[in-house]
Amino acid sequence: MIPFIKTNRASIILFLFILLFICGCVNFNDTKSPLQQVIDSTNEFLRKNAKKADNSDLVPIYTALKNRQYDNAVTLCEKLRKTHPDDNSVFLLEGYAYRLKKDYSSSIDRLSRIIVSDKTRGDAYYFRAESYYGLKKSKKVLDDLSKALDNSQTPAQMILFFKGLGYKNVTIATTKRVIYELKSLAYRQLGELEPALDSLNRAIEYEPSYSPLYGIRGQIYLHQQKDNLAYQEFEKVIEINPKDPVAWNHMGLVNFFRGDYNMATAQYQKAYQLNPKNMTFLSNLASSYWLQGSRIKAFETMEKVLKGKPNLTNFYYLAYFHHLNGDQDKALEYFKKAYELNPDILKIRKTYLNRPPASSPTRKFYQDQFKTAKIYIETGKTPRAIAHENRTPTLEITSVTLEPDPVKVNQAFDFKVRFKADIPGSEGNKIVTAFYFKVIQNNKTLFPSKSYSINVNNGKINTRTQHMNPVPVKGVYTIKVFVKYKNLLAEKSITLTIK
Repeated sequence: MIPFIKTNRASIILFLFILLFICGCVNFNDTKSPLQQVIDSTNEFLRKNAKKADNSDLVPIYTALKNRQYDNAVTLCEKLRKTHPDDNSVFLLEGYAYRLKKDYSSSIDRLSRIIVSDKTRGDAYYFRAESYYGLKKSKKVLDDLSKALDNSQTPAQMILFFKGLGYKNVTIATTKRVIYELKSLAYRQLGELEPALDSLNRAIEYEPSYSPLYGIRGQIYLHQQKDNLAYQEFEKVIEINPKDPVAWNHMGLVNFFRGDYNMATAQYQKAYQLNPKNMTFLSNLASSYWLQGSRIKAFETMEKVLKGKPNLTNFYYLAYFHHLNGDQDKALEYFKKAYELNPDILKIRKTYLNRPPASSPTRKFYQDQFKTAKIYIETGKTPRAIAHENRTPTLEITSVTLEPDPVKVNQAFDFKVRFKADIPGSEGNKIVTAFYFKVIQNNKTLFPSKSYSINVNNGKINTRTQHMNPVPVKGVYTIKVFVKYKNLLAEKSITLTIK
């Protein structure tokens, strides 16, 4: 900024008035007064020369960004734009702050203002591409990155910006790497894995010592089910940075797919040691424990997951563990939680069914797990409950007894019938049965009773006591008892001796 702009405004106006008067620039025939002309000229002069803010004005914004005080950074930018409404540096910082806040639309708005006024701002194209990526507008990401790469000024602009944020070792190679890295991510977002790999290879050419690039390439190979190539990439990450927990976790995943649970467990443990807050690492460890046969360790590990921030996959696994452990009620509870977090949980898990090699026990584990989950989630019931509902209806007379036994001539007596109806779908309700009996002697029916309608408790033992009048003749008879419900008929006989 020109130093004298900060001097007294009245002095500037007086100076310019004298200057304009001497030079004959003041036209007294103009409708505006000479003083107004001077004021207007001065304002225009000040506006043009106040376009850019001092570096000292930008330092507090950079500091706020470095301290992750993104709201504060936005506020500082808005305040500075009141005095420097056309300063692209302020718009760039504000757009960057909004992206870090994940307010991608506001970020794009600020960065687009720069691009409209200055097509040479390759850094604005790059940062706008980052926000488009956040909105999953991958084609716009690629378009902006092409413009950033075509602009020879982009590296210098990005270096200047990143140095303002405190990154001291940013080089031209670094800027090329981040651009191609984002380009790779955009292609991957589109599902175009080969172009993603090509862009990633270019990024690696610029910064071969930047370990996360190999991790990204490994993840692409994993998606392509090229597990051996993926494993090699994760090993490269560890060679460069042995403390990368994501790479350790991915190596564990490859071994988990292979069925090498001892190696998977060790690698998952390493990942979790490096980042104890990551519940995915812990959940993976629990699964490996389970397939090692360490069910107690698996449950203990999952309990730690529940104390953190469990996701749908964690609930899915825990539900299956409870199912295999015989606690179907708990299994149903956790399968429901997985479904509540994402109703597409079955679609998501279906993609894993054939992911491990056919020879690996992990494939069978995934398939059995999915088959079980499908029952719980689609029916909202436990397999035990479904089996109970689908059981065959039964009707059974369990016993018929005489009181007294034997019976004397001309003595009244009772016979007591115990029976049970088990009709699916009517648990806890009463059902209507028909009860009747016959008195038979020498295969001849001497007395058929009428049919009695009885409300009985479904699923429980019911008792029917039938009072009988005295029999005047000695002899041996048969009482045949019947209980009927719809198409079900139960019968049982007892010998009646009259002495």
